[in-house]
Amino acid sequence: MQIEKLIGEGNFPSCVLFSGSRYSGRMYTANKVADALGSTFESTVILSDRDNVTQINAALNLFEKNRNRAASMFLERTVKVYLKQFHGALMDSQSAANKKKFSDAGDCMDLLSELPSLEEKDIPKFIERLRKSLEKLYPVSKGQGVTVGKIRDIKKWCSGYSADGKTKTVIIEGLENAGDSSSNALLKILEEPPKDTYFILISQNPGRIGQTVLSRVRQFHFSDMDTAKKNEILTSLFVNASQYEDLESFFITMSGVDDKLLHTSALEVSHGKEPQFPALIKELERTGMWSRFYSLLVRELGNRLASGELSERKCRYLLEEIENHTSRAASFNQVPRLTFDFVVFRTLGVVH
Repeated sequence: MQIEKLIGEGNFPSCVLFSGSRYSGRMYTANKVADALGSTFESTVILSDRDNVTQINAALNLFEKNRNRAASMFLERTVKVYLKQFHGALMDSQSAANKKKFSDAGDCMDLLSELPSLEEKDIPKFIERLRKSLEKLYPVSKGQGVTVGKIRDIKKWCSGYSADGKTKTVIIEGLENAGDSSSNALLKILEEPPKDTYFILISQNPGRIGQTVLSRVRQFHFSDMDTAKKNEILTSLFVNASQYEDLESFFITMSGVDDKLLHTSALEVSHGKEPQFPALIKELERTGMWSRFYSLLVRELGNRLASGELSERKCRYLLEEIENHTSRAASFNQVPRLTFDFVVFRTLGVVH
């Protein structure tokens, strides 16, 4: 792999961009690269706008179910990725109330240290403690993303002296969703990266990142994960890979979401049929999986177009409507149910 070769030769660029779709291994690789470059947990910071709750719940439930070393390591790795977003380097930009949560994150880290020596009889109680500890952090991190305040914190941290001499790595995910002020602040750092510091950007939509930033990074594209790789990963976790079509469905189902209901409902709406509204809405409000439902609906509309059941004109119109309305709803923090009603009834009206 090209990335491994560059690291081995000591030629890994100080600023890179990992692009690709969700669940293509970008964040996992970014953390592995940080390790290979000599960064520790303490010298790696993550800024991200992703919702980590699904992955964490999946890891907790898998460990509770399997109770083996593979599940234990998977849980530890998943939670640590999340806790790197509560690095002390980001404290200055936080409100007084949120700063207390950074201490709570430290408590979570202390709990993780108990994992290697846990006895099987203690696992349920441990999971309950860790779950409650993590739930204290979710309201703080959700939706914060990449802010200009955090970028300024990073600049100050990167310029500071490293007492242990460790390499510093900054992983930034979702810059395309941040404001111009955040991009401009980051650009100033990327123009002259501090010594022994690496920046790894992660993006689903690199085309929405300013060209001035893109010109400062070397890009690596991650292809969608194929079935063989998916099977390899799930088998290593002692999971029946044939039960899941991809990694996303594994994480969502293992987290406790009724993904089959979402699939069925999206298929029905794409064919102009009303789904089981009470059950569907209840599940969406319980889990917050609104975007998952929209992605499934978009896929089903694409399938109908490919089979000739839906005209290109209608399909293109609906895809644009769904994209525009969900994007606006996210930008203006619109009530999810209003967006859902618009998307479903507009789709039913067009494809019926």
